[in-house]
Amino acid sequence: MLSKNITLSNVQHDGRKTILAQPSLVVYFVLAYLISWLLWLPLIVSKGGGIGLLPFSMSSDASALDVLGVILLGSCGPAIAALIMSAVVEGKAGVLLLLRRIIRVRAGIQWYMLALFLPIVASVVYYLPLGPLDVLKHLFSTQGALGLAFYIVAVPGGMVLGSPLGEEVGWRGFALHRLQRRMGPLASSLLLALLWACWHLPLAAFTVWGAQFRVIGLLPGFILYILTVAGYTIVMTWLFNNTRGSIFLAILFHSAVDTVPTLFFVAYPQLNNKLGATGASSNGSMSAILVSLAGVGAWLVIVGIILVATRGRLSYKPGLEKDVQPSIDEPVVDDEMVASR
Repeated sequence: MLSKNITLSNVQHDGRKTILAQPSLVVYFVLAYLISWLLWLPLIVSKGGGIGLLPFSMSSDASALDVLGVILLGSCGPAIAALIMSAVVEGKAGVLLLLRRIIRVRAGIQWYMLALFLPIVASVVYYLPLGPLDVLKHLFSTQGALGLAFYIVAVPGGMVLGSPLGEEVGWRGFALHRLQRRMGPLASSLLLALLWACWHLPLAAFTVWGAQFRVIGLLPGFILYILTVAGYTIVMTWLFNNTRGSIFLAILFHSAVDTVPTLFFVAYPQLNNKLGATGASSNGSMSAILVSLAGVGAWLVIVGIILVATRGRLSYKPGLEKDVQPSIDEPVVDDEMVASR
């Protein structure tokens, strides 16, 4: 009897796992949505923070600790669903590999530089409609240097304490390579972007977190958000494919995207007023629209360059599977042994 090493995804262990392995992505996304939305429910139904369906209050400030705590707790839904589905579909080997990929840090320095600084490049374009000369003047100043220092320190903190860890173990760790295997890199990125963005829908529609969308209207605001997330997702797929499916680099990039506004607000404190965050004025709404459009445009340009450079493949190679799928020793029965039975 011979033995050869094969990927677990090609093995049928028993009827239960075989049946679940086929719709595993559908089950995964249903679980991720369900877990997160249930954990967000207290915020959604609260007074102040949500729609006031039940008689208890939470802060009406999206940055308040009680609101952030509930949001961050719910953001663990994708990771919890990923661990559950990895255990069911791939067993202990799948769970261990998923966890190891969180600390898969070996990658070229260029990918770290890209993950950390590309969001800054995009955000420069993002804020230019608020006054190109003012934005650049404040960015290249002592205050801008302080903002950059704060950003570099805050990004690693956001990797551990923010939502990226809870999200990326699922979106990139469990879902992306399975989608790419079935749909190819670009189509899978677009589908994942839509699912990732719509996962935020209860927060956007019913809680104080969604105030940023309601400045310009929930529907147009959320459409622009989906387009922006599509840009992030395509870049992250390219990054993922060039770093052997590293979840660590995905978490780093996600944290950088979440943290980069603080760099600009430290460098240029008046930006928040110009954005019209409270939605109190038509000028604020127009500024928010222009900034959102500029952000979408910036990410579309970046994505276009990557797609041209990679000929639409986003550096995807079938060999990626050996880095993201566990392997086991499966016995192989030769023809003579079969004939003798």
